Amino acid sequence: MDAVKEYLLAMGIQGWFWLGAALCVIGLFLNRNSEKDAFNRRNQYGVEEFDSWEHRQQVRRREGFRRLISFLFIAPGVCIAVVAGIGWLLKNLL
Repeated sequence: MDAVKEYLLAMGIQGWFWLGAALCVIGLFLNRNSEKDAFNRRNQYGVEEFDSWEHRQQVRRREGFRRLISFLFIAPGVCIAVVAGIGWLLKNLL
C-alpha cells in the first residue's frame, strides 16, 4: 500500500491533470461513436431503421450502456482535471 501511495505522490499535479484529460477524451470518444451510430441508422427521411422490435431494444440497451460508460469516464476525468488545475494554480500563485 505504501508503494501505491508513493507512486501517486510522485505522479505530481501535472500527471493528475493529464490523467483527467485523457479520461475525458476517452469518454467523449465513446459518446461520439454512440451518436454517430444512431445517425448512420437513419434513412433518407430521418427515421431509424431496425430489423425488428427486439433488434431496436438490443441497440438501445447497447447505446445506453455505452453512454453510461462514457459518463463514468468523463465525470471523474473532469473532477481530477479540475482539482489538479486548482492545485497547480495554488502551487504557482502562493
